Amino acid sequence: MDSPDVTAITKIVKKVGTEFESASDEDISFWIGLQAPVISKKKFSADYNLAVALLVCHAMKMAGNGDSSLGTIANTGRLASVSEGGVSISFATSTAGTTGDAEYQLTSYGLQFISIRNRHIVPIMIR
Repeated sequence: MDSPDVTAITKIVKKVGTEFESASDEDISFWIGLQAPVISKKKFSADYNLAVALLVCHAMKMAGNGDSSLGTIANTGRLASVSEGGVSISFATSTAGTTGDAEYQLTSYGLQFISIRNRHIVPIMIR
């Protein structure tokens, strides 16, 4: 298995996930080591570095890194909207999807990863 291009992926993480631009390269490299084996370099081809970077951003966000102005992901995962004047907080009815992608659906990075994955990997439909 080819090793991921840590330098290129780190650069993408800091550009795409601007909330992580102050994270150390060492921390990002740690997350790359955890996420890179999850996906196939062959299947994702030219989008491999971006896909890994999105998974890294997603995992870092789920771990409580990055912008937490509304609280941790554990506290805001079901949050649908927040208002300030007159105080209004709405919650989503469910964070669980039926596709097995429920965790990815909790962050914008996870949703972007799903979009890229769907371009490269066509699921088998069983009726």
